[in-house]
Amino acid sequence: MIEILGERINWNVEIGSKKYVLKFNIKALKNIYKLTGISPFEFIDKFNSDDYNNTYLYQMLIAMSDLEITLKDLTTMVTEENKSEFKELIILYLNKEFVSEFESEENDYTNNSGTEEIDKLKAWINWYNYYYYVMIYQLHMSEEEFEALTVREVKTLADYHKMFNKNTLLSAYIDVIKSKNENKETKGSNNVRLKDVLLGIAR
Repeated sequence: MIEILGERINWNVEIGSKKYVLKFNIKALKNIYKLTGISPFEFIDKFNSDDYNNTYLYQMLIAMSDLEITLKDLTTMVTEENKSEFKELIILYLNKEFVSEFESEENDYTNNSGTEEIDKLKAWINWYNYYYYVMIYQLHMSEEEFEALTVREVKTLADYHKMFNKNTLLSAYIDVIKSKNENKETKGSNNVRLKDVLLGIAR
């Protein structure tokens, strides 16, 4: 089921007296980049792949907690018995919130020929910078508001903004053309009337 804008999935986790909120949003992507030094897109590929190891799960949960969860609490939360369940839950979460959107960004990973990989880290930085610009400088969000959005929300808002601008430009273009045509018709009818008058005088 496709979620509507504003519907976000958060996990509330209590460990002893501490409470953590786990989210997968733009801030989590940024945290993955900070923690690993690689593209979050590449990290998610690894997380979903056969090359997966426990380190990816720990890094993912730390990123989702906005770097708040301590290693002690992390090892308390994730045990040998439940780590597979945690991974499966996160993959379900990613599929709902992110992977379908991520797949549409695959063109960023290849050059125009589509045969060679380009720098995935550069692709991620370009992706982040583009949406940062749209959300903050065109839609006038704060950085905190931008980073609280999910990838799905960012892409949907950017698409709507692009559509709105196109419709505004198209509407303005139609008004200009319509105005020109009306002016032509007015000038044309004035010329006919003047001609009729002159012909009438000549007779």
